[in-house]
Amino acid sequence: MILPNIVIDGISVNDFKSFNVNFPGSNQINNASISLTSPDYDNAALFGKDVEIYLNVNSIDSIPIFRGFIKTLSPSTNGVQIKCLDGRNFISGKDAKKINVTDTDNYDGFSIAQFLRKVITEEINNDGKTRIGLDMLRDTETLIRLNGYRGHEPPLNIAINKISEAVDSSDTDNPLFYSINMEEDSNVSNIVIKRQKYLTENSSLNLTLNDGIIDYNYKRRPIPSQIDIKSKDYISTIQLGSIPHGPYATSISKDFDNPEEARKYAILYLKKQQQEIDEITIQASKGYYTSLESIVSINVDKPEIDGNHRLVSKTITYGGNNLGLTLNLNKKPIKVSEYLKAQ
Repeated sequence: MILPNIVIDGISVNDFKSFNVNFPGSNQINNASISLTSPDYDNAALFGKDVEIYLNVNSIDSIPIFRGFIKTLSPSTNGVQIKCLDGRNFISGKDAKKINVTDTDNYDGFSIAQFLRKVITEEINNDGKTRIGLDMLRDTETLIRLNGYRGHEPPLNIAINKISEAVDSSDTDNPLFYSINMEEDSNVSNIVIKRQKYLTENSSLNLTLNDGIIDYNYKRRPIPSQIDIKSKDYISTIQLGSIPHGPYATSISKDFDNPEEARKYAILYLKKQQQEIDEITIQASKGYYTSLESIVSINVDKPEIDGNHRLVSKTITYGGNNLGLTLNLNKKPIKVSEYLKAQ
């Protein structure tokens, strides 16, 4: 049973023909496109209105799969096309209010979560309406401060730039990185800082050719053995391990306080790239409610990709009474310690 429901500004809409919900991951904003069959909407009045999409697969959902706000409308004689973005659009993108951080007005000493909480409370949720929930917002394990940051850009851009410095390296062979996403509860969408899970953790979703997998494809990239890092005036090249697929390299450009910090980060980043070499796309019949960064186990009788993977993005489509799901998995690791050795 699939009985999807769309609610706009608190009112159920029955004349939708199709919709597409995209969770792109990697700190990007979740978005939805909705096709309404009636051309009679007051398009100007719809701008900025709340939108909730409920899938209602096999039961009636109490929490929507997507919450957002109407960003654009495209009316025609056949209906209206609506584009919605999650609440992070208020703190990111060309239309978001930028923050001017100077030597006299800055966030020195603030952690990433403290910074986001202050900005969202004072600038976004300041009229009695909660556009971005804060109840689930927690900091990274090792606090990353905004000390020294100066610039003029949207708040989320600042947070994303800083969170790229947060790495859980308690297992140096398997460094874990953080991202900023949204999670739904029964009332609002909450901004969250989420750490990757170890691939050895229990899976949230199990997929096989007989259970859940409609179709799949994958591609394997060569393993990089070298990284070039540019940080301010510091430029360096680091080599790790052998070159099983040839002399492939990756690169990053990011400012650090000193060359040693840059070098340490580059090593962890290269290890991450060396692990993430499989890109798997699955057309699935289950997993609609599985959240990003969850561990997904697959079994397709191919030893090179069978096992645990991270769910890095997903897309849900509806049209003609059919519900579709595409899962993108990234990327079964090769155990770094088996062949890596810093040189």
